[in-house]
Amino acid sequence: MKRICVECLEEKDEKEFTDFDRGVCNKCLLGGAYKQNVIELAVGHKKHCNHSDCNVSLILLLEMAQKVGIKFNDEEMKIFI
Repeated sequence: MKRICVECLEEKDEKEFTDFDRGVCNKCLLGGAYKQNVIELAVGHKKHCNHSDCNVSLILLLEMAQKVGIKFNDEEMKIFI
């Protein structure tokens, strides 16, 4: 049986959905969790680190997240700058 994910709007097999959230596919659930972890890591790093290379670290973190397909809105992008 096929279902449509409410996040990515793609039609996928029933097995690509978990019992946790029947409307969102596993890939979107993991992507959302990873995005939240990246944001929390950036906020924590910015708050606790006073080294001159912090901006480089935040830019690298942003680039790595974008390479795996995570998109950030304008408000979220401010965290990395």
